[in-house]
Amino acid sequence: MSGNHGRTHDGFSIYWSVGIEEVLRQLQNVFQSLLSGSDYYIIRNTTPKEKNLNIYQKGNPHRVGQVWPKVRSQTMDFVFTVEEIDSLKTRVALPQDSDVKQEGRYPGLRRFKQVELSMGAEIIKALAVGSTSAFDHKRLLVIDMQNDFIDGALGTREAEAIIPAVIAKIRSYPSDKVFATMDTHEQDYLSTQEGRKLPVEHCVRGTNGWQLYPDIAALLSSNHIYEKPTFGSMRLAEDLAMIPDLEEIELIGLCTDICVVSNALLLKARMPEVQITVDASCCAGVTPEKHAAALETMRSCQVEVIG
Repeated sequence: MSGNHGRTHDGFSIYWSVGIEEVLRQLQNVFQSLLSGSDYYIIRNTTPKEKNLNIYQKGNPHRVGQVWPKVRSQTMDFVFTVEEIDSLKTRVALPQDSDVKQEGRYPGLRRFKQVELSMGAEIIKALAVGSTSAFDHKRLLVIDMQNDFIDGALGTREAEAIIPAVIAKIRSYPSDKVFATMDTHEQDYLSTQEGRKLPVEHCVRGTNGWQLYPDIAALLSSNHIYEKPTFGSMRLAEDLAMIPDLEEIELIGLCTDICVVSNALLLKARMPEVQITVDASCCAGVTPEKHAAALETMRSCQVEVIG
């Protein structure tokens, strides 16, 4: 994948001189966006032997599909192998101008073995080298994905279960569009109002429980991480409000009924014309019941709940 090749399609041009890993990263952004709101997620694979996108379904440890570039001369197509998705068009919502060609047996719409996608206009726009147009006006906010809330002092099975989806969501955004918060308490936590109402030491600065979950920390930029002593981050809200032409902020993380809802409503109050979105599939509450109740509260306050 070297050189400066190009292809024109529906009025858009694509030139590529980047490596396959960068193409896969941008492809992942496209397909993760198309899969948003479903129970599928994509993980990029750039091992020495395989360079593709793997599709997974929540609750299923086995891969259910793959996407990988297929280069022919000065054109670039993508092979999409799907094993268990009922209908590629309805599940993945392909751009209408994508050319879908069957390769292999095709028993109705129940089971796709392999299809080939030529570049549609939306994919071309997302693949344009250096282009992040789909995210220019959007930011992702990762709330408190820290050890104590996952498998530590206040951890839950539900929090552990969302880790793959959270990782996939973060990877679906350009890294400079992702922000995160860290619940941060000091040694005197138990003497604070929160400590008296919730007398469980957690997220004390410098402890292992305070640290971000390692696989998630590796995906975040240190200068985009905000420590906060309470549920919501006023400083983060003010900083986000300074971004020109911001149209949407998406929130994921822990806990739905405490810090996620607090930040969502804080952001909504500070920026009433910016769409605030929460992906429920990337969140977990103190209990499943409180998770559901918090989602309903946010819906009532005109926060968009997806997933």
